[in-house]
Amino acid sequence: MDDAKKELVQQWLRKAWHDLIVARTLTRREPFVLDVGTYHSQQVAEKALKAFLVFNDRDPDRTHDLERLLEMALRFDHGLEELRAAAQRLTPFATLYRYPSGVTDPGVEQAEAALVDVADIYNKVLTSLPSEVHPDTKESG
Repeated sequence: MDDAKKELVQQWLRKAWHDLIVARTLTRREPFVLDVGTYHSQQVAEKALKAFLVFNDRDPDRTHDLERLLEMALRFDHGLEELRAAAQRLTPFATLYRYPSGVTDPGVEQAEAALVDVADIYNKVLTSLPSEVHPDTKESG
C-alpha cells in the first residue's frame, strides 16, 4: 500500500475517532447536548465506513446514508453484514438533529444506544483493516 493511501485511510479513521470523543463527551458529561452528540455518533459510522472503502480502493460516495455505504463495503467484507441494523438506526441522525426541524431532541437512552451502535461499527471496521492503517488514538484524542 502506498503512503498516500495509508495516510488518507488514517485521516478518515482519525476524524471518526474525534467524532466519537465528541459524541461521548456531549452525551455523558454535563451539560448534556444530546442532539449534537447523536449527530456526531452518526458521523463516526459514516467516516469509519468511508475509511474502509478508501482502503479497498473505492471512492466513497458523497452520502450520509450508512446503509448505502455498508452495501458498498459488503463487496469487500461480508462480515460487515452484522452492522446493518446499526446502520439503519443511525442513518437518520445525519440530518434529524443537525438543523431546526421541530423534532424532539433525543433522550439519554437513544443517545446512549447510538453510542453503542457506533462503537460497534468503528471497532468492526478497525478489525477489518490491517493495524498499519489504524490511527494513533493516543496522539489524536
